[in-house]
Amino acid sequence: TLLVALVAAADRPRVALALVIGLTLLLTGLGASRPMLVLLVVWLVALGFVRRLVSLAAPFDQHDPLLLVGAFGIALLSIAALPGNGLLHRSPLAMTVLAVQAAIVASAFNPAQGSLLVGLTGLLFMLVPTMGFWIGRGLADDATVERLLRLIALLGILVAVYGLLQTFEGFPSWDATWIRERGYLALNVGDATRPFGSFASSAEYVLFLGVALVACLAFGLRASSSLPLLGGVALLGTAMFLSSTRGAVFTLAGALALMAMARRRVPLPLAPIVAAVAVLAVSPLVERLGPAAIGDGAATDLVRRQVEGLSDPLDPGSSTLVIHLAMIGDGIRSILDNPVGSGAGTVTLAAVKLGGQGGSTEADPSNLAVALGLPGFLAYAALATIAFHRAYRLASERRDALSLAILGLLAVTFFQWFTGGHYAVTFVVWLALGWLDRASRGAQPVAPDAYRRPTPHGPRPPR
Repeated sequence: TLLVALVAAADRPRVALALVIGLTLLLTGLGASRPMLVLLVVWLVALGFVRRLVSLAAPFDQHDPLLLVGAFGIALLSIAALPGNGLLHRSPLAMTVLAVQAAIVASAFNPAQGSLLVGLTGLLFMLVPTMGFWIGRGLADDATVERLLRLIALLGILVAVYGLLQTFEGFPSWDATWIRERGYLALNVGDATRPFGSFASSAEYVLFLGVALVACLAFGLRASSSLPLLGGVALLGTAMFLSSTRGAVFTLAGALALMAMARRRVPLPLAPIVAAVAVLAVSPLVERLGPAAIGDGAATDLVRRQVEGLSDPLDPGSSTLVIHLAMIGDGIRSILDNPVGSGAGTVTLAAVKLGGQGGSTEADPSNLAVALGLPGFLAYAALATIAFHRAYRLASERRDALSLAILGLLAVTFFQWFTGGHYAVTFVVWLALGWLDRASRGAQPVAPDAYRRPTPHGPRPPR
C-alpha cells in the first residue's frame, strides 16, 4: 500500500519524500526501537534544511507533509515504549506531565481559538513533542541517552559550521528563497541576516547550539585530550554569539553554573542563587569586553547587536528584553480575564497557518497561561519545579557526564520546552525529562570520583 501511494505521489516531491522517510522510520523501528530514535533525531535536525532543499523542485506550501514525518516517528516510538513505561508506577514528575497533557488535549476543543481544526492542529505542535517524555521513560536507558547526546554534540558542530558559512559566505539559493518567500523579518539585523543553520528558525538554531555545547562540555571533560573539547566549544560558542540572540547567552551562563554547582555538590538552595549571579554577571562582563569584540567584518552588525543588547539588556533601544518581559507578564495576567485559557492553537503555528485567534508570547509560562488558563499554568509550574529539583539532585548524586549534561540541557532550553515550532529541541528536551524520571526511580548515590574515567588498575585517586 505504501509503495502504491509512493508511486501515486511521484509528481509531488514533498509527499513522496515524506512517504519515503516515514517508511524508513517504520522499517527501522520494526528491527529495533533505539536505532529508530537516533534516526528520528537526525531527521528533526535536518528537517528545515530538507524542506528548503525540496523547495527548489516544489515551492513551499502552507501545509507541508514533511512536518508529519516527525509526528509519525514519535507515535511509533511511543507505542514501542509502552511496555517499559511501568504504567502502574506514577511518579510526581509523570503525574504532572499527565496533567499538562490532559490540559492540552482538553484545550483543543476551546472555541476561543477560532475553530476545531486550529485546536486539533495545535496538538501537533504542543502535545506531540511531549510524548518524548514517555519514550524516554520507556526506552532511553543510560547508554542510549549518552550515545544520543554525543551525536547531538557532533550534529551541533556540523550545524554551527553551516551557520557560520551562512554568516560569512552568504546564503545558498535554497536558504535565500526561504527567507524571501517566508518574509522572516526577525532574521534582519541591520544589513546582516541572522544564520539559522539547518533549522526553520534562528531561535531553534541557537537553542540547539546551546544543547550541543552543554553536551560537548559534559562529555569532553572525560576525554583524554582537551584539544577536541576546546575546538568544539570554541566553534559552538562562536556560532551562538554570532546568532545575535541574547536570551540563549544568559540561559547558557545559568546552565553552566548549575552544572558546576552540581558537580561540587553545592546544596540545592544555594545553587540557583549562584546560577542567578552567573546570569547577572554576563552584562558587566560583556560591557567590559564589548568594544574590543565588535571590530570589522561581515558579521559586524550581528556582533554589535549582540554586544549592545548583552551590555544593557534593559535599554529598549538595544535590547528586546523589556518587550519580552511585557509579553510574558501580559500572558500570565490573562488568567485573570480568562481562567480557562484560549486553547493550544492560539500560541502555536496552528493559529498562523489556519487563521486562528491569538499569538505566541515566546515563553512557556505565559504561553501555558494563555492556552490552558490557570490549571495549565499551575501544572507547568509544578512540572518545572519537580524537574529541576530531580535533575539537580540526580546530577549532584551521580556527578557523571550524563546527569550533568541533562541538567545543563534542561537549563539552557528553559522557558522553551513547549515551543512546538522547535521540532528537534523540544523533542530532545522531553526525551531528557523521560530519562530523568526513569533514572530517578532507581537512582543510587555513586562514589565521589565516579565522574572520572577508571584506569585499568581501578579508579583514579582523588586529586
